[in-house]
Amino acid sequence: MKLKAILTFILSITAINAWAIDLDNPSLENCKDNADLLGYMLTIKAQCNLKSESDGNLLVETINQMSRQCIAQYGENSMANATRAGIFSVKGEMEETGRNATCYRALTEYSGLFD
Repeated sequence: MKLKAILTFILSITAINAWAIDLDNPSLENCKDNADLLGYMLTIKAQCNLKSESDGNLLVETINQMSRQCIAQYGENSMANATRAGIFSVKGEMEETGRNATCYRALTEYSGLFD
């Protein structure tokens, strides 16, 4: 449950602050949060057989745009490490609660990210 609370907090902060972040010059912390969210989103898509709502979804487009900018600014390695954190958080949650519960939670709590 602690893992779920941490992930929910990160996703909430990222979603709320997505429009307050300077996308031309994001901080390293904002980039790491974004990469963590990207890792979460990609893992949920793969494990739950979902599609992200990329067409016209401002949040998904912002995540993708910020990822490109962060890689250009801070390098691939630091962003890859933060992305792994998102991946491992999903894997940890799946081990703790099961695949179906994790997928259901992602669909209900983050319906704006997935079809």
